[in-house]
Amino acid sequence: MVADGIHVMPLVDLHTLVPPTATNMPLPNATPDKGGVAVDPRSDQAAPSAEVTILPVFCVALVYDPTATKRPAPCVTPEKSAAGKKSGLVHVAPSGEVHMVDVGGKAVSRRRAVARASLTMAADTARRLRELPKGDALAAAQLAGIMAAKRTSELIPLCHPLPLTHVDVELSVAEAAVEITASAETTAQTGVEMEALVAATVAALTVYDMAKAVDDGMVLSEVRLVEKTKEPV
Repeated sequence: MVADGIHVMPLVDLHTLVPPTATNMPLPNATPDKGGVAVDPRSDQAAPSAEVTILPVFCVALVYDPTATKRPAPCVTPEKSAAGKKSGLVHVAPSGEVHMVDVGGKAVSRRRAVARASLTMAADTARRLRELPKGDALAAAQLAGIMAAKRTSELIPLCHPLPLTHVDVELSVAEAAVEITASAETTAQTGVEMEALVAATVAALTVYDMAKAVDDGMVLSEVRLVEKTKEPV
């Protein structure tokens, strides 16, 4: 049997090699007298019989085989590695581990992204969004979205911290819903779609927090990216 380059020999029980009845064995060079007592030939006195007990002994032999193939680490499987390469996921290394993408070799460009989110609610709630017990939900949500966009890299672990040049959050109140549109811009080596998505989501969640005391049936849905552009500087 081979395990990671080491041959493991089968266990051997010495009971199988020595008969279990091999007890009360005579001393070496002793000759039994007529009375059945072992007698040492060097002495005229009878030697007491010696009792020998055979104990089980188990042996394991380990032999290193340098030609054996080393197994991959348990957390890195060939299937996972192949899946990462095949799908083109830039955050998945060939080994299957996640990592931050190195964008140091990419050219700096002007980037913009727009995201939207929808929050449905009762019609009466939509009419009271600026007069809720906590205050003006629309004003609070706009500020929350802008602040969240600037903290995206702290919320999404593999995002790059970006120098945002502009963030805008707009809230449009419908009959029984609020539509949030967030945009983010930067001049950098990677895009700002996550910043726009985070801004729209946090703005919607802020409206939910402001209005949940009067409406516990609100639904946040349809968070999506609607635009992404890149232009040379």
